[in-house]
Amino acid sequence: MKLPAFYLLDAISKNVYEPYARHFAAFVIPLFLETYELVDQNTRSKMEEMLLTWRTGSPTGKELFGVPPQVAIERGVWGDGGSNHDVCTLNMTIGFNHLVFFPLQASSSFYSGSGQIKKSQVLSELEFTLGQKERTLQTNPYDTVSQNHVNVLHQVRERLCHHSIPFSSRFFLSYAN
Repeated sequence: MKLPAFYLLDAISKNVYEPYARHFAAFVIPLFLETYELVDQNTRSKMEEMLLTWRTGSPTGKELFGVPPQVAIERGVWGDGGSNHDVCTLNMTIGFNHLVFFPLQASSSFYSGSGQIKKSQVLSELEFTLGQKERTLQTNPYDTVSQNHVNVLHQVRERLCHHSIPFSSRFFLSYAN
């Protein structure tokens, strides 16, 4: 299955949620993971971006296909956090008002397990947020707040890529607007 077909599945599920998301949930896990293994890195990045939108893609703001499929796909893409390979734990203080840490909800099962998130997942979410902020900046290049957000996100990415930073899954990094 190619990326445009996933975009179609995504659009149908989000725009005509019932009954399609429920029906697609039955096969979205193997479909996504098998396709993910076959595509190039650029397509994988786009699939990861789409996967992140599925976390809040239902009309109620919850997982588009339900928690079990979302967790299964995320673990298939980023692993379950049980290994120390490529694990990054963020234990750094960022002195910018608009970068904040929020504790995960107790009911969240995305980061259950060893309590660590893989560096690849952190980078994927960072790239997704950076892309959104860069698109915002393109529509208004004189927006100094967006310019600052983009600069800070580039700094965080640089730090993640070139330094050893511990990151505990008890918190996730969010970008406050």
